[in-house]
Amino acid sequence: MWGGYTLVVEKILPNAQIVDDRFQIMQHVNRELNKLRRLVGVTDRGSKYLLLSRGADIDKESQEKIKVILEKYPCLEIAYQLKAELRSIYETSKILNSAKRKFKKW
Repeated sequence: MWGGYTLVVEKILPNAQIVDDRFQIMQHVNRELNKLRRLVGVTDRGSKYLLLSRGADIDKESQEKIKVILEKYPCLEIAYQLKAELRSIYETSKILNSAKRKFKKW
């Protein structure tokens, strides 16, 4: 979350509990995945968007391209899988305690 936002909220609402929402968390995860992608040298055209997109939203051809990239770079595959698992926790958890257990296991 933008640092200025946190400071303003703490000043105006000192008893408020500040919580990052799913979109901010996934944005951060995607940024880190993209940093790793560049670090390992994956610069193929469109690779960034393939890796950052939601797996269920891409066509078969794109899924094959992702598979080739991930097979070549195991550390990127681990990060990609962790991102998918995290997204799944947010999308499938309806009960707080269940979500907490899933996060702990993740």
